[in-house]
Amino acid sequence: MNRENSGFGKELKKSLVCLLSFLIVASAAYFGPQASQFLAPYALVAAGAILPEGGKKELQRIAIDNLAKVKEINGPDFLSDKKGREPVDDSAETEPSDAETTEPSTAPPQPAAGDLKTPPADIAEKMKKALESEDPKKHDGKVVEREFNSKDANVIYKKVYVKNSTTKDLSIKAELEKELGLEIKNRQDPAILIYHTHTTESYLLYDTGTFNSAFTARSKDPALNMIRVGEEIAKGLREAGFNVIHDKTIHDESYTGSYSRSRQTIQKYLKQYPTIKVTLDIHRDAIHYSKTSRAKPTTVIDGKKAAQIMIITGVEEGSIKNFPNWQNNLKFALKLQERAQSMFEGLMKPVMFSPRKYNMDLGEYSILLEMGTDVNTLEEAAYSGRLIGVVLADLLNDYTKN
Repeated sequence: MNRENSGFGKELKKSLVCLLSFLIVASAAYFGPQASQFLAPYALVAAGAILPEGGKKELQRIAIDNLAKVKEINGPDFLSDKKGREPVDDSAETEPSDAETTEPSTAPPQPAAGDLKTPPADIAEKMKKALESEDPKKHDGKVVEREFNSKDANVIYKKVYVKNSTTKDLSIKAELEKELGLEIKNRQDPAILIYHTHTTESYLLYDTGTFNSAFTARSKDPALNMIRVGEEIAKGLREAGFNVIHDKTIHDESYTGSYSRSRQTIQKYLKQYPTIKVTLDIHRDAIHYSKTSRAKPTTVIDGKKAAQIMIITGVEEGSIKNFPNWQNNLKFALKLQERAQSMFEGLMKPVMFSPRKYNMDLGEYSILLEMGTDVNTLEEAAYSGRLIGVVLADLLNDYTKN
């Protein structure tokens, strides 16, 4: 019997085609996209040897379908190679900027919209130069890198952790279930104010696991201090269509009185733009275990190091008076913490809930964000800025009418 023209022969051909196609997809899924690229041409040659005229076209059609599956498995880029505060130092020679505009006069180079991992070109260049000039053998101390988590909290609910240093009994679950009351009627109106009480706080520009005490972690250069990190946060919100005011005033020319000066700035904007609902004071922390040991709160998000973020929210008790909106701040802080942990688990340190005000009595929904410490790198803090900007936009979308 001539099997070439029999039903059995047709079924055999189909089976061989399916087997070869399966091998291409399986190799990509198990060994990576390079394996599928390597095997595909040989599979086609082999198929050509056993299939009659027209068989190759059928196999090519199947291969195209399977390559779509490979992309689904490996991602759209599978063919590419991408895989406590210290005293202020007033010795810096550059003059402070007094710009207080909603947009920077010269915006720093940015990665493509939606690309959170790629460092902005200006930051990447600064870090490259710093690393080339740094000798890790010459240092004054070591950086202790760790991830802060539930072990550093005393109130825990699911993935939301709080360090409660107040006398208030705190139920995270109960607070999350309460209505927030936040309403942004029109995202084109200014609704978010980003500012910096300690504007000159800055970061390391290299990641060698060491630090030199000569590095003061202070800079009046807006490309290196908290203004740069604030821009990354603002970028994520602006891309979501929100009108963000980012104030770039240096309030800590003298460390003493910096909160009084930033208070005047906040009041000015709240008077000028009554649509502002959310105010964010962006800082970085400093955790010095000793003269030769400093803590670096770090997590890994999507394979890349990020500075952990701590939310500070206050309460009216003891010596803290005239703080009527602290409950709104607390609810907002916990909802932001919950959303951040659901989107980028590990990004957040436990919320600090403490009897402090820090100008958070002025706005309706006001919190302070500590973006890492003085021994995180600028890019780690900027990456966290991009991440929390996306989180904030996602959360605020729930409370925005249009």
